Amino acid sequence: MSEESRIKVKSTRLERPVKASIGGIGGTLSSARHEITTIIESTCGSFKTVLDFTVLTKVTHEIPSIPYTNLVWPIPPQLQLADPHYNIPGRIDMIIGAGIFYKLLKGGRFNIPNSNISLVETVFGWIVTGLATKTDSSDSPNVTCNMTTVADIQQQLQKFWQIEEVEERTILTSDEKRCEQYYNKTTVRDNLGRYMVKLPKHPDWEQMIGHSKSTALRRFASLEKKLEGNEQLRVQYNTFMEEYISLGHMSLATNDSDSSTNYFLPHHPVIKEASTTTKLRVVFDGSAVTTTGKSLNDALLVGPVVQDDLLNLVIRFRKFPVVLIADIEKMYRQVLVHPDDRSLQQILWRFSKDEPIQSYKLNTVTYGLAPSSYLATRTLLKLAEDEGEAFPLAAHAIKNQLYVDDLIAGADDVAGAIQLRDELNALLEKGGFKFRKWCSNLLPVLDGLSPELLGTKSSKCFDIDETINTLGIRWEPQADRFGFSVPDNIKAEPYTKRNILSAIAKLYDPLGLIAPVIVQAKILMQSLWVVASDWDEEIPDHLQKMHPRLRTGPVFTSEPKTATAMFQ
Repeated sequence: MSEESRIKVKSTRLERPVKASIGGIGGTLSSARHEITTIIESTCGSFKTVLDFTVLTKVTHEIPSIPYTNLVWPIPPQLQLADPHYNIPGRIDMIIGAGIFYKLLKGGRFNIPNSNISLVETVFGWIVTGLATKTDSSDSPNVTCNMTTVADIQQQLQKFWQIEEVEERTILTSDEKRCEQYYNKTTVRDNLGRYMVKLPKHPDWEQMIGHSKSTALRRFASLEKKLEGNEQLRVQYNTFMEEYISLGHMSLATNDSDSSTNYFLPHHPVIKEASTTTKLRVVFDGSAVTTTGKSLNDALLVGPVVQDDLLNLVIRFRKFPVVLIADIEKMYRQVLVHPDDRSLQQILWRFSKDEPIQSYKLNTVTYGLAPSSYLATRTLLKLAEDEGEAFPLAAHAIKNQLYVDDLIAGADDVAGAIQLRDELNALLEKGGFKFRKWCSNLLPVLDGLSPELLGTKSSKCFDIDETINTLGIRWEPQADRFGFSVPDNIKAEPYTKRNILSAIAKLYDPLGLIAPVIVQAKILMQSLWVVASDWDEEIPDHLQKMHPRLRTGPVFTSEPKTATAMFQ
């Protein structure tokens, strides 16, 4: 389909991730990473259908490959052409496969006298087809093949299971490019140096978002009921909300009308017992659907990943004799959202049932929205670009040694680590950010920091077996090594498929350091699947004999121990 054709295309769903190999002539292969659902309509008839398309950077070369302006065929004027500029090279936006091709034909056909050219009637108008030769060119003809095949299911399944491969990604999708352009165009700083961003929206976002207040009210009633039954949770939730208001991250909304320009976010608590700071965090649900069946997240663009992958960061981290870790306090909430977009971040809240339910606007980048991670991490990079000249060590670390809000960096000696630490603090202060939970394998690096900024219990000495959680991994600063705590959730018999699966899911190993252990756990799970074991019944005897640890002692323990002893 060229851009001059009489086909109207309307997107009905945002791009979805997919892995597919597209085969062309000569066995050439290209990879597709996204697919999209669209409505295809004819502008010269009533034909309309919904199709799924694989998204490629470029579909094919321009067609025709050379212009045929010197050839004029006697086309009857009453025939409406699907592409009036069929003889001039043009961009191809879409290829429709054979699965629907014959539904597009209407049966009409007209042969042009004294030529190999025919006109064929379709739902989009008449198309010109046949063999044409340009006689005034000495160049070799260009041949274009428009046939594609998708790799067979066996190859797709094989790629699906190759999840451990590191994916190289250099090309941005059209939506990711749009996000970058929109961010650079709309991001500003206030008089204190803090950054203010706008939410990157789908072009049809106003049509995608419907009414949302009734859903938010229903979810809020359920939340209040939950808080009434748990006094400790209610106190923690109220404290979190009070802090949100006192810091200016949330304020009363003056207009709470339920329309497509106002979106009400349901919210709920998430408890993180391992956290040394905030045990409870309120998460806002941007995926709650509205009356259109779409949510705010459906109407927002996600944005590209702008930080390096976890594996590369940790490998660099292991190179330094002196290491330094920290995290950024309330990173998302240090980035302001433009007042024009805050109506899309409204919540319903009251501190007690004696008060009326009120609408509040969230004034900062918010957990639970699709582009939040991009907006926050992209702002850190912009801070490094804007202010990094005065802090070269810190700017390099921000660009290369941050994973979301976690810093894992280092230096060759203590003096270098202290200089890096001080530069990082100074650079982040320029943008309204703040590092906390500082830790190092050498305590002198922490000298001069106030106790509330430390990730260790003391800056004078390490406690026995003291560990720090970073990037979801347990790190022992004194020994400078990673470890794994084994979850304690199936100690007591009977051992069931549900408990075993739950335990496997809690084995977080992004670097594959204990892959041999996890593989054995998954083999056990596959065995349970083969014998169709019920979720809550004790697993069969012969499988317990295959894995004697299930009988002779606890498979999992909460105490630090050698991970390879889990399955033997």
